[in-house]
Amino acid sequence: MKEQRNFFNCDICDRQTEKNTGFPYKEGWVFLYNFEIKTRDKKEIKMQNKHFCSKVCLLSAITKELK
Repeated sequence: MKEQRNFFNCDICDRQTEKNTGFPYKEGWVFLYNFEIKTRDKKEIKMQNKHFCSKVCLLSAITKELK
């Protein structure tokens, strides 16, 4: 896959990558492509195409959606 020179923003804390750094996944960033879950009380949660600067922000986003 060819690296593109884009900015990436964390969907929780709004942290942004530096200009022209390429894909930030080697620095600990996480990309959530497609996440679906159904809870016991029949609540459906769907999240797609989200970027997070760390696993902490990823877990924070999932926890926020579960509440």
